[in-house]
Amino acid sequence: MDYLLALVCDVKSHRNPVERANNYGETMLSVGQQVSASGYFTMLDFIERLSASDLERTLGFQPRRLTAGCAIVALATGQRLTSSEIDLAASTRWSGGLVGGLEIKALLAERGQNVEQLKQKVCRFFASGRGRTPAKVLPVIDHTAGMVYPDANALAPGIRSGVPQFRLLVPKPFTVVRVHGAT
Repeated sequence: MDYLLALVCDVKSHRNPVERANNYGETMLSVGQQVSASGYFTMLDFIERLSASDLERTLGFQPRRLTAGCAIVALATGQRLTSSEIDLAASTRWSGGLVGGLEIKALLAERGQNVEQLKQKVCRFFASGRGRTPAKVLPVIDHTAGMVYPDANALAPGIRSGVPQFRLLVPKPFTVVRVHGAT
C-alpha cells in the first residue's frame, strides 16, 4: 500500500506543540515526552533517520525552516486512528494534498474509488503494527503568514521524492522519538 504519513505543522492553531511545551517550563521537547498534535503526518519509517535538511526536502517544508530545530513525534503507544479522524492527502510531492490542483479525495472519487474504504484500509494498515507508526515533524519555527510548503524534492537521482501523507483532523497524543537541535 502506498499510503503512509507526512507532516507539516498544526497550521490551524498557528502555534506548534514545541512552543506549547515551552509554555509548560520546558526549554525543548525531549525524547519520550508526550505532546498533543494534529495536522499532516506520514509513517515513522520514512522520516525517523533523516537529517533536518532531508526532512525539509522530503516533506516539503520551506528551506531552512528546520534549522532552528524540530522534533519527530510518533503516535503514542496504544493509540489508533479511525477513518473519521483522518483525511487522505496524497503524497508530499504535492503540497497540501492537491494533485494537479485537485484534492486527492475528489480525484479518487472521480476514478470510482470509495474514499471511505480507502481511509479504513489506511487505518488498518497503521493498526497492524510491524513498524507502521504514524509520525510527524514539529518545527521549532512557528508557521507565519506567507510561509510556503513547497512540493517535496528528490533527495538524490533515482530516489523518489515525497512520501505518502495524511491529515489528522483531531488532536491525538504523540511521543517524541527524536529531536534535531539548531544547525
